[in-house]
Formats: sequence, C-alpha cells, structure tokens
Amino acid sequence: MLTFLLQIGAFILINMTVVSGLTILYGSCGQVSLAQGAFFGIGAYTIAVLTTKAQLNVWLALVLAVLVSASFGVIIALPALRLKGHYLAMGTLAFAELALWFFNEVTPLTGGVDGISNIPHLVSGRFEIVIVAAATALVLFATYRLMSGVPGRCMQAIDENESGARACGVEVEQIKARSYVYSAVCAGFGGALYASFVGFISPSLFASSASIMFLAMAVIGSRNSFKGPLVAVIALTLVQYCSSIIPLPSESVKSFISSIQVDLYALLIIGITLYQARKGEGA
Repeated sequence: MLTFLLQIGAFILINMTVVSGLTILYGSCGQVSLAQGAFFGIGAYTIAVLTTKAQLNVWLALVLAVLVSASFGVIIALPALRLKGHYLAMGTLAFAELALWFFNEVTPLTGGVDGISNIPHLVSGRFEIVIVAAATALVLFATYRLMSGVPGRCMQAIDENESGARACGVEVEQIKARSYVYSAVCAGFGGALYASFVGFISPSLFASSASIMFLAMAVIGSRNSFKGPLVAVIALTLVQYCSSIIPLPSESVKSFISSIQVDLYALLIIGITLYQARKGEGA
C-alpha cells in the first residue's frame, strides 16, 4: 500500500511539473494550448529511445529530452503566434494528433502500440521519488519567479489588452513565443520523469485526453494564480485513482467513472471559461 501511495504522490508531482507550463502559458499569458500531452509524450519518448535503443546515460538523455521538447516548442510557437481563440486551440490540437500518429506508426523507433519498456530509472529504489520531488520544486520555483516578476506582469498585460501592451513597449510576440517554449519544456521534463519513474510508455498515455486533463487542471486552478492549479492537480489526479483508494460497489461503477472523466474535464473547461468571460464583461 505504501508503494502505491508513493506512486500516486510521484504522479501528482509530475503533473504539477507539466501544468506549471500551462500556469504561465494559459494562466498568465492567456494562450490556450491542447498540445501539452504531445510535449509530455515527446519528452517521454526521447528519454525512452535514447536509453533503450541508443544506450545513452539516463541523466544525459533527460537533458536531451528537455532540449528536444524545447525545440518542438519553438516549432509550435511560430504558427501559434498568428492564431487566436478557438483557431489557436484547434492548431495546437492538430499538433497533438500528429505527435500521437508518430508515436503509433513509427514502430521501429517508438515500438508502435506496444510502446517501450525497460526504461532505466534515474536512481534505484524509493529514493527516486525524492528526485522527482526536487525536480518539481525546481520547476515550481522557476514558475513562481516568472509569474511574480517583470515577465509575469508583461504576460498579464498581454492577456488583458494585447494592443495596449504593445503600445506600452511590451514585446508581445517574443513573450508569447517564450511562454510556449517554457510550457513545452515543463511538459517534456515531466514526460521524461514519468517515463523513467514508471519504466514503460505507450501512445495511449499521450492521447488528446491527456492534453484536456492538463488544461482542465490549469483552467480549474484559476487564471493568474500560482497555488490554484497546484490544488487542481492534486484533486484531479486523485480522482483518477479514486476507485483504487475508495472501495466502490462494483466494477461497472469503476468503469463508468473512468469513461466519463475526460468528458467531465471538457465540460469543466467550457463552463469555467464561459464564467470567466462573463465575469470579465461584467467588470
């Protein structure tokens, strides 16, 4: 039971790492992204391929996974700067679907639907969760400094009035691009930590449902809030394992809860976004 609880704790920490990027991208800069699951997968597959096929040191592979994720963040940032609203959401979702196709179809590299197993751990034993906790703390510290400093204020200005921010000398395009890259780095770092911690990955882990879940955590946590998304991460991660923690009457109930989770996340995103929009109009 202790091992299982430690695993859930590690998954919460990893999700915090991934959602930290959206705390900047969505929470501060106001940019919607449904590609976080794809970057999560890119980081996971990079460390998996480099360690199992190229026999690279796992720590070096972790660094390269972050760099590869950052590179893809730059690629997605360029067209994203030209899109707004639901067009932006659809564009990032298209990238996520393309990444999922790659994970599934490029079998010689990714293992296809069977995935990749025997991924080496960063360290052996239960001490690995300490590494995950330290990595998460580092990302959270960087996120807090960004939000509370000058970059955070510039991003809030862009979110509130992009034209006004540009008139005040804020480099809108550069800040948006950097927020996308930071979001990709956080997700890729989280994906690499996940792959190393679990030791196995498959494409189903990085479907669009993962992106929806991460975005739901950021949206429910509220805009321009550092603590809110962290609380949402804990709550929504625990929901995924409630059937294992809380005894349920039957397997059908467990199956039903599992099947409607993504739909509930999507409805929460829509509801809270509409509420925030009406609140903004009222203000």
